[in-house]
Amino acid sequence: MPNTKLHDPISGRYKFDFDSDFDEGSSSSDYAFNEEEAYEEWNYFAQREARHNLMDESDSEEEQRSSKPLDIRCKELPKKFRPQSSLDFLQNIVAKNLTSDSRHYIHTLRRIQQYMIPLVLNEFTFLAMGPAGSGKTTGYLLPLVNKLVELKEIELYGRKGPAAVIVTHTENKIKHIKELCNRYSRGSSLVKYFTTTEELNRQSSFNPNIVMDVICASATVMVDALGKYHIPLKWVKFLVIEEFHFCTEGSEYKENLIAVKKLLSNHGVTPVSIFISTIVPEEKMIDINFMLEMANTRVARLIAPPMMEELSVSVLPCKSTRDHCYWLLKLLAGEGTSPRKTVVLVNKPRVAHFLTLMLVYHRVSTTYITREDSLLAAEEGIRQWRTEECRVVVADYDSLKDLDYGYVETCILFEPPEADFCSFHKRFLDLSAKLNHRRRMYIMLNTELDAGAASCVVEFLESLNQVVPQFLVDMAETAGEPAMETQESSSSSSGE
Repeated sequence: MPNTKLHDPISGRYKFDFDSDFDEGSSSSDYAFNEEEAYEEWNYFAQREARHNLMDESDSEEEQRSSKPLDIRCKELPKKFRPQSSLDFLQNIVAKNLTSDSRHYIHTLRRIQQYMIPLVLNEFTFLAMGPAGSGKTTGYLLPLVNKLVELKEIELYGRKGPAAVIVTHTENKIKHIKELCNRYSRGSSLVKYFTTTEELNRQSSFNPNIVMDVICASATVMVDALGKYHIPLKWVKFLVIEEFHFCTEGSEYKENLIAVKKLLSNHGVTPVSIFISTIVPEEKMIDINFMLEMANTRVARLIAPPMMEELSVSVLPCKSTRDHCYWLLKLLAGEGTSPRKTVVLVNKPRVAHFLTLMLVYHRVSTTYITREDSLLAAEEGIRQWRTEECRVVVADYDSLKDLDYGYVETCILFEPPEADFCSFHKRFLDLSAKLNHRRRMYIMLNTELDAGAASCVVEFLESLNQVVPQFLVDMAETAGEPAMETQESSSSSSGE
């Protein structure tokens, strides 16, 4: 009696039962491997349909409600959907990459990741919308890499093209995806292809014998690369559209996405579509109809609110530079403290250099980024901070725009900006949107020299529903008195 093959539609694996006795009447051909039969048995789309039938999709949103309020708003999730709270689903080689280096270890899955991971594993099309730095990229990339590693081990047919296509709007996002993908897939046989406009123009030829597993590029470069190198798309199973909030009516991004969709359709492929977007204002809401056209199926939706109320802002009074340094050391190098992912903002590059030396002296892993750095020095500083080789970065306000990567847990204003503090409100809020839960912001003010910024700080605190300390109110009132006296004296002079 030949061995029995049991197929598990969830894991996609075949289980062989060898407990039966060997039948002497059977021929050896009963046990021979047949590639054509294996190809027919490994029917990817049939298995995906089996997963969907097993999960039993439902349109009812009432069944998603529970007695405990959720911080993730959901729509059109499968009826029996359950969030993933652990990393038990990971293949050994992927799990090893997360545990071998403490800098890459994921202690707990963020809330939106707990919802995204089961959708990727069970191959449902969905939209994930949340603030920058909330973990959306890891939420789909970790299970996707794990899925591709598993598929590569059990694929029994000759795949000639990529299994996953990741499209972005900006090339800066590619660096983020590349780093995470390389981190999660280290030691595996996955072949990844990340390209930019410059690299595509520099690359004159492409080896057709290389079978890619993942291809990632901006939408413009993606269309050019697929056409230039005639990359086959009939094996694409996942289509990830990053930065979907840029896909507005009449935008170039939308036109390029339509071209990508057309290329996939020409190959007769309907992949699982994953849309990633940041929170956008109502007047710039994404085109839902276009999203449904791209997906060609029902789209589950996950929305993570900004949760700005979790941001805590403290104002620290100082009388000298020594007080500023005292607060900084107490926050980052105090007894029993371990520095979280922190940004320290200053005005002068020399101050950034001094504080970096001081923190390193007190055994705090710190790097710096300033406007006076060379390109290589700036890239090295950003690399150290992004990879958490240094958990603290000291930057001048001019370099604030370079901190558009990853998440921040603590932001410390060592001194208020020399420019108008109010002009930085939006930039601080953008940075705070990247802050993780238990987010903190500290603002250090010299009670004598920084009175001019006090009113703006009060306005900033009130906009975030924070408690305004009395000394700050006194500073704002003191700063307003001279202005009023000047106005009164000028009025009296004009009257005379």
